[in-house]
Amino acid sequence: MITYTAENKDCFPHYDPAFAPTHDLVRYFANDLVLMCPSAPDPVAAPESVVGGYLLGGASFAYVEGRIDLTGDGVNDLLIGGYGRNGMANRMGAWPSQFVPVENYFDRIDATDARVPLFADCMWTAGFPGATFGSGDQPSMWEYGPDMPLDSFGLPRFAIRRHEHNINVVFADGHARGVYLPDLWTLRWHANWKDQGPMNLPWLNE
Repeated sequence: MITYTAENKDCFPHYDPAFAPTHDLVRYFANDLVLMCPSAPDPVAAPESVVGGYLLGGASFAYVEGRIDLTGDGVNDLLIGGYGRNGMANRMGAWPSQFVPVENYFDRIDATDARVPLFADCMWTAGFPGATFGSGDQPSMWEYGPDMPLDSFGLPRFAIRRHEHNINVVFADGHARGVYLPDLWTLRWHANWKDQGPMNLPWLNE
């Protein structure tokens, strides 16, 4: 991400909803393993069966995005991973304004901001904290995973018990640390984010 912004006037990537949020960043990857989390190495089904479709990830399973042409050869490729982007770090907005308020996007990077998450353990290629679609950022009665309905584009996509009660997060200033799941709601996920304090997650200690 830092390399991308350095080459693009400190701006974050575009995000076309027709593509995976990592589409603009793929050419910066040393290899496909950069998106893989060792604690969630495999999807719940054979990746080859997902070409042309998608499969959500979870605490111990990788996601699979099979609907995009990453190499420009006209053939859908498989993007397999366990880490996702903060979808609010996108240029000019990603989703229609009825889903995500355009004014909430971070168009440019502040490399000194230690509060803004860029990447984290995630059950999909990205989450969009602040989204008004479905349940938004309100915590569900369940933990999201491959067998759960996805009724939120928001913060619950990151709230998975991948490392016990924590996930790993990389911030805009380059540091990385584990974050306790209820404390995810205290981070600065978008330009107008209000600290909501540690969130009660009903399923956390089940």
